[in-house]
Amino acid sequence: MNVPIRRTPFGPEHIAQFLHHDWYQWHLANLDGINPTHLRRAAALHLSQMAAGGSIRQAAQRLGLPDSTATAERCHSSARAVHRWAKQRQDPYEFETAVHNLADELEASPRRIDYHRRRAALDEWCIDAGTWAHLVAQLSDSPWPHRRELELGDRKRQSSSGPGSPVGSTCSPRTRFVTCNPPRCATPGG
Repeated sequence: MNVPIRRTPFGPEHIAQFLHHDWYQWHLANLDGINPTHLRRAAALHLSQMAAGGSIRQAAQRLGLPDSTATAERCHSSARAVHRWAKQRQDPYEFETAVHNLADELEASPRRIDYHRRRAALDEWCIDAGTWAHLVAQLSDSPWPHRRELELGDRKRQSSSGPGSPVGSTCSPRTRFVTCNPPRCATPGG
């Protein structure tokens, strides 16, 4: 698909990488028999294709997803899963209809969030090691769901930071999240 499916006043920059929970609840939650992760990922990709055309990989890139084999495989896997699921439904077009209804809602919206701008602004953002330790220390001591302990070490801190952030334990003052009191919170700044 080289051309957009329809003319829209929104573009891929107005679509979250993973469909918002509210959008999912309003338009897709009634579609049963398939993993919601596949529905949410495929819907975001399809909206991107509606607005700008292109392949699934191009749609993923426009949404700001990493240009990697693993990401492409996850995106194609979700699209295939939704396609197989839809073919077995009483109404094989219900997913397509739901995504078009969501596109109608986006078109009618006077204010759209620019997710591309948000992703670019947060790309180099990072949580420094001291702030991470402070945040983790504030977590409840109660057991986690399914009796699993969460691994909240430095690797998790790095993955919680922006994809372009430094991987070491230090952050530049421009991109660091600092702790403030009272109340205890984290705020962008330096």
